Parts: sequence; C-alpha cells; structure tokens
Amino acid sequence: MNRISVRFLCVVWLCSFCNISQAAVTFNFTYADLGTGLGFDDATEGLARRNTVSAVGAYINTVVNHNGTIDFHFDASVNEPLVSTLASAGSFYALSPGFSNGVSFQHATTGNSPFSAPDAIGEVNFGNVWNSGLGAPSGAEFDLFSVILHEVAHAMGFASLLNPNGTSQFAGNGFPNTFTKFDSFLVDGSGNALLSNTATPTFIGSTSVLTSNALFFAGANAMAANGGAAVKLFAPTTFSPGSSISHFDFSVGNSVMVPGISAGVQQREFSALDRAVLADLGWTLHATAVPEPSTYAILLFAGGVYWFAPRRKRKLAKAFQLR
Repeated sequence: MNRISVRFLCVVWLCSFCNISQAAVTFNFTYADLGTGLGFDDATEGLARRNTVSAVGAYINTVVNHNGTIDFHFDASVNEPLVSTLASAGSFYALSPGFSNGVSFQHATTGNSPFSAPDAIGEVNFGNVWNSGLGAPSGAEFDLFSVILHEVAHAMGFASLLNPNGTSQFAGNGFPNTFTKFDSFLVDGSGNALLSNTATPTFIGSTSVLTSNALFFAGANAMAANGGAAVKLFAPTTFSPGSSISHFDFSVGNSVMVPGISAGVQQREFSALDRAVLADLGWTLHATAVPEPSTYAILLFAGGVYWFAPRRKRKLAKAFQLR
C-alpha cells in the first residue's frame, strides 16, 4: 500500500497533576535537528523547545482517551525571518478511496500502523521570535506551545484534501476519491453536503462554495457545541492552499484551529468546538476538565531521524496565517 503525507503543521510523559483515566497515546517525537546545534537542538533554547513539544503531547492526552501511538518527526528546522510561515505539519495518508483521518489517527486509536514510522511530520521556522517555554509569551513572541498544538491537531485529522476545483489532492497520484473524514462533514450555506457519502466519494457541490466565505462543518458534535448550527470554516474568496477549508473561520473565537495567530497570543487549550470536531472525527474524549500546560511532568526524551514528505503549512501574520 502506498502512502503520502499532507501537512497543514521520542517522548514519554505523564500528567502528574491530572485526574484522568490510564489511557494515553504514546507520542514519539523525533527531531532531525539533533546534532546540528540548530532549531530544536539550539544550545540555549533547544531543550526548552523539545520540552514544550512534549508538553503539547501531554496536554492532548488530557483530551483524548486512547492507548495507541503517534510517531511524529520534525524535519530540519528552517530560519527564515522574512517568511511568514511559522510551522507546518500533517499526517501520512494511505492512498485508497474513501474518507480517512490519516495514519496518525489509525496508529493512535488502534495501536497499529500500515507503515513504518513516522505517522506524521512537521517543520518549524525558528527565524521568528519565539516563546520557547511554558511561561507566557511577551508581546513580541510567538507561542511555540500554541503553534505546535495547532499543527498536531492537523495531523490528528483536522484537515481537508480538497483542491479549489473540488478534486482530491491525491487525484494526480491516481486516487481521485481519497478525502479526509473532515471533508465528509463539509456543507454549503443551505446544509447541502459537498461530497457524496459513498465508498468512492465524489464532489457533488458547487466549487464556488470553496471560495464563498460560506462553507461550514456539520458534524453532529460540532453543531451541538455551536447551538445547533454548522460551524463556519475558512473559505476566503481567493483560495489559500494549506489554509482554506482546513481551519475554522476567524469569526469562530477562542479556537486553536482558526487560521491565524499574533505575537503575544497563547491558545493552549482546545475550545469546546475544537474538541467537538475531534469527537466527530472519531476520537474518544475525556470528560474531565483540562489542566494548564504548566502542570505537565515530562519523564523521558529520545530522538531520531526519519524522512521527508510534502506538508501543510501553518502561517502567521500580523494577522499571521496558520496552516
């Protein structure tokens, strides 16, 4: 079986101050930077950065209730201060017809993966000014925890494979009917589904909806958390690859998954809508409250190197876009 990865953007730990059940996803974070003195291996900030990534995994384990594994590899970091991309990440997908959350979801929820590690890959641009640790960012710093949480959520399935013409991003690989489960919940302003609910999904909506500012997510849990209404997605009139469709609209407040973050802002917890989408995608969630990231105890770190594939990007702006 072939696989491919689309990015939007090891450690073992415990949450020592949380009252949650024993189920926990094992996140194996690995870094191509190790041994380079750069990025996640920076002499001053590298350890804090890796610990923050680990804390993101620990936080996610207070939200989802599974016993599997996610092997997540960070490719070599970049240093591009003039580029607005903060980070990128995404899951691998098996090339087959139907709706899928990707290999990361499969490995986390079943304990099995059809491929060798990794399940997901990411990259960070450390050319910007970062808050690398768990303290609050200054007004000039981008919060690493918030950005990594956003990117890992893409790898967990909060992502679309739709092109602006309604085709699958994998159509060029010979798999025109491969879409994400996220895509299966897309509707227009009248509530009409954009993809057929079949074993070989096809686009049945109007492509104009994808650039209409009137595209919505209609999962049952998300609608319940949104007062019974479908949740507005980011669908600007100019299609933005890696950002369009795969985020909530900016009008959806207090969400990790809006397509932008500014310096000085931290969004370190999934909102009720973020959690509801994860539930619609098939993740089993804890019912308990989520603690602050500062309560996480990191127990063990290990590193390694795997290989590269294309990715989704998280951008920033002064409204920094996130992908």
